[in-house]
Amino acid sequence: MEKKIIRSNALIAEFMGHEDYQEMGEYVIPQYHKSWDLLMSVIAEIDPEKAFDGISIDPRSIENTYTEVVNLIKSAQSEWR
Repeated sequence: MEKKIIRSNALIAEFMGHEDYQEMGEYVIPQYHKSWDLLMSVIAEIDPEKAFDGISIDPRSIENTYTEVVNLIKSAQSEWR
C-alpha cells in the first residue's frame, strides 16, 4: 500500500480515537480509503460548524471524498489533537 495512504489512514484513525485498533490481536490501520462504511463514520464525527465549507460527498468516487476528508482533518489538526 502506498505510504501516503497508510499515513492518511493512520491520521484518520487517530482522529477517530482508534490509535490502538486491533483485529485478531494484531494492530491494523482501518482501510478508510476502501470502505464507504468506514469513511461515512468519519464524516459523521466531523463537527459541521468546524468543517468550514463542508465535505462534498461524491457517491461515484470514494477517492475524491476520502481526499476531502483527509484534507479537512489535516487542516483542523490543532483543534482536535
